Amino acid sequence: MKIQSDGKILVLGMGGYPPSYVLLLRYNTDGTRDVTFGSNGLVQFDRGTYDDWPALGYRPSDGMILVGGETGATTIQLTGYTSSGSASFGAPGIFDDSVTYYPIPSDLALDSSGNILLVGSGEFMVGPATVAQTGYIVRYDSMGHLDVTLAGQGYVLTSVGATADHISSVALDSSGNILLGGYSCVGSGTGDACGSNIDHFLLTEYDSTGSLVTTFGTSGRVVSALGIGASQVSGIAVDSNQKIVAVGTANVSGIGENHAFAVARYNSDGSVDSTFGANGSTLAAFPLTQYVYYPGSVANAMAIQDDGKIVVVGSAACDWQYCSNRKQFALARYLP
Repeated sequence: MKIQSDGKILVLGMGGYPPSYVLLLRYNTDGTRDVTFGSNGLVQFDRGTYDDWPALGYRPSDGMILVGGETGATTIQLTGYTSSGSASFGAPGIFDDSVTYYPIPSDLALDSSGNILLVGSGEFMVGPATVAQTGYIVRYDSMGHLDVTLAGQGYVLTSVGATADHISSVALDSSGNILLGGYSCVGSGTGDACGSNIDHFLLTEYDSTGSLVTTFGTSGRVVSALGIGASQVSGIAVDSNQKIVAVGTANVSGIGENHAFAVARYNSDGSVDSTFGANGSTLAAFPLTQYVYYPGSVANAMAIQDDGKIVVVGSAACDWQYCSNRKQFALARYLP
């Protein structure tokens, strides 16, 4: 979801069962459908086989609406729509099946020049006959052309060595550096998405040329173990003090679906901001009122208010054994 400069609300989703088409809707500030957009407030297009379209962006300077997705299991696509819902450009897929598989975008951001950053994860060829799960950054100019000034090819792969990265979110700091959040498969244990390894909070930083900022964290990367097991970043933002706020989900018991909202704050150099929470982070589980066993709280998105307070949205559920997988909407706010 994105909010336009005029307060209207953009929502991107999928329809059909199984999902077979993409839906882009716009609502007025009072929640009614904006009938001036597309067809009765809706732009709809077929998604094709294995396609995913999860990234949505909005450019206030010209009202351009940006949608990023994966097409045909081996390419990514960026499409721009005018404020009326007409297609303005469709940037071609930049990866093909010789280098990647399922390069699914997860987030989209705009830099100060109007360039478009699309980030996500996929399986890439990282050497002869070697495929690795890695995150990526792709940069387009304001009209959707691949910007080859980023790393000399228009994209950057994030995995280092034997690690596997999954990138979920992107933000830019005041200097134009690119901050990515997600999780990295490291160490040993049972992780939610890393097989025999375990997933930990990941932050990494690149400059505008696509080079790692080696003064950030350890050689450009910060990997944090939150809770007692797996932890994953779902959203990041930079606050007015240039501190980095990362929100996500962390395992807090190792049993069933016992997960909690996880919020961590870092200084601009990637070091932990020990003034926030308990030594830089805080965990909160939200069981359903009538069911208290093995709560599963999953954070999906975040925003920082003008007063610095941090808003996190997601779901609260209870283990199937006790609660039949009941879920409820969960909203939390944290002091800065």
